[in-house]
Amino acid sequence: MAQLWPLDDLGADSGAIVVRLTIYGAVAVLIVKFARGYDWARIVLLVGLGIIGMASLIIEPVLWLFDQPDYGPFFAAMDVAGGVILVSRLAHIAAVVVGVSAMLKVHARSDGSGVRPQIEEAGG
Repeated sequence: MAQLWPLDDLGADSGAIVVRLTIYGAVAVLIVKFARGYDWARIVLLVGLGIIGMASLIIEPVLWLFDQPDYGPFFAAMDVAGGVILVSRLAHIAAVVVGVSAMLKVHARSDGSGVRPQIEEAGG
């Protein structure tokens, strides 16, 4: 039976770890730019995380689902590490869906100029 997420060779793949850390760093910079009101950062995040990132999250499991005619042995053999990976992948997918939908809504924090407007306090 093919294993969905092989953990045996994870430590030996340092190149993949460097690529992921680079991507996470770039995403962190984009999130800061987006939070400061830069609309171009929102577009880059929508395409990068919403399309490319989501595809990378679901392609492997979907291909595995089509490859496995019987899922019973997979769930019967699932250990704690596999369960944590499964739950974290599902939570990650849900977080991307929520994040993308939030970014698609008109945001009131910026007028698109890249300058965050001042917020006036209520009261007097």
